[in-house]
Amino acid sequence: MYYLTFFLLKVRDFFIVYSILKDLYVFFLMARSFSEDLKWRVVFLYHDGHKRKKIAELLHISKATVDKVLQIYVQWETVKIE
Repeated sequence: MYYLTFFLLKVRDFFIVYSILKDLYVFFLMARSFSEDLKWRVVFLYHDGHKRKKIAELLHISKATVDKVLQIYVQWETVKIE
């Protein structure tokens, strides 16, 4: 009886951990899309003389996102890629 209870607890724990990991995967690894308005704010703040790190802090986004938006803007002269 003890082993069966122990086994069932382990199975339950496995499914709990699996569920948590699946949710983390969806949250962190799925691509986030930012609004076109937010991307233009990045560009305007950069042209107003703000540093990339300061833009990231002001808009509560990562510096990598700021860099990517500015890279797309410099290359295509727009922030909207279709």
